Amino acid sequence: MIKDDAANERHAKILEIMEANPDFTALEVVEATLEQKRGHVIYFGGGLRPKDLKSSTSTKDATDANLEAQLRRLDEETEALQRSVIELKGIVAEQVEEMANLKGEMKKLQEMFDSSQNRQH
Repeated sequence: MIKDDAANERHAKILEIMEANPDFTALEVVEATLEQKRGHVIYFGGGLRPKDLKSSTSTKDATDANLEAQLRRLDEETEALQRSVIELKGIVAEQVEEMANLKGEMKKLQEMFDSSQNRQH
């Protein structure tokens, strides 16, 4: 005996459906008990049919075309980013060279300053 009243009601409903429809499969009894029709997947076959799982060729082609377009767009973005990186590396190299030249000039100026300070003493 089931102690839960709600469970007892469900059990009675299942028995009632089975007696009224002896040719129902277990799945049909469950669907009738839960009062649903293919709106919610209980398990494979409970809400889906095999043809529901197969996409149509046109849908597959559209999806493939969409994915290919996204891939091309990503490839173009990747190439643009690679060109930017190369350009930035060139700019950085120029700035490093310029800083090295400035450092040399600063060193010369420091030496000139030091020598002028030594002459004044």
